[in-house]
Amino acid sequence: MSIRGRAAIAGFYELPTQKDYPGRSALGLMADASRGAIRDAGLRKDDIDGLITTEGINSLTVSEYMQIQPRYTTSVTAHGASGCTAIATAGAVISAGMANYVLCVFGESRPRGSSRLRGRDGARSPGRPTRASEWETPFGPVIAANGGYGLIKERYKYEYGAT
Repeated sequence: MSIRGRAAIAGFYELPTQKDYPGRSALGLMADASRGAIRDAGLRKDDIDGLITTEGINSLTVSEYMQIQPRYTTSVTAHGASGCTAIATAGAVISAGMANYVLCVFGESRPRGSSRLRGRDGARSPGRPTRASEWETPFGPVIAANGGYGLIKERYKYEYGAT
């Protein structure tokens, strides 16, 4: 059974890429992006009855912060593929009739002082190994709040010759 034709991406919004957003929380950034996507889709906040976030910030916390009451909510982590996993999950949720309008939103707020990853001599300090240090940030933190997706896009362009 295919979900083709049963769900569509109706709205999209991305905050401008910049090194950091001083004084902004991840929840605040996610709320800004959500408002933009909802507006782009021609919907109202009250129309949203599904919510998918990254596992780093619980979807229930996001729904409470944004004052929405989704019938379906979950958090996903697919280490670099969380966006497409969230969209595929949203399509399945809509196709199954569990929700009509699913908001997929991710966001981060890099704390000031991220240079603490460097030691007194300026050398990078490896710290405790994690999945992120092995696969997502092998050369240190990405410059922009959404820079990881920029790296994925550039790799795609390189692999497939996209312009």
